[in-house]
Amino acid sequence: MAIARTRGFTLIELLLVIGIMAVISTIVMVQIVGSLDSAKVASAGRDLMAAMRYTRGAALLQHQSQSVVFDVENKTYQVPGKPLVELPKSMDIELYSATEEQLDDKTGAIRFYPDGGSTGGQVKLSIDGRSWTVQVAWLTGDIGLVDSAKVARNR
Repeated sequence: MAIARTRGFTLIELLLVIGIMAVISTIVMVQIVGSLDSAKVASAGRDLMAAMRYTRGAALLQHQSQSVVFDVENKTYQVPGKPLVELPKSMDIELYSATEEQLDDKTGAIRFYPDGGSTGGQVKLSIDGRSWTVQVAWLTGDIGLVDSAKVARNR
């Protein structure tokens, strides 16, 4: 009487498949985490741009200068009449504004005038090499958002 042998997988084959699955899942997780950081920076940039547009609108409507004040050390900014906004601690912030708007080494402002103009400047928000820059034109007070990844791709 002959015994039929059933073919199965060896332990080495099973370990190889599990190893390949681990490598693939690690790659996927790294991509997801990178996307989350990018989304945090983009969201913070859009929020800041909206806050600056609000401040510019307030200056136009109230016929008096209004400023967005930044504290780069504590990673916060303040819009007139609104609560203090804290950026994520893992995010870096850089402020470039007019000299007269530099309150000290760690704080500064971008001022909007009743005619729509501003002192101009830019605020760069970044996490792990991904950055967005909110730019304010000094003459017109126009506010724009620039994604560093798109700028790098266009070069």
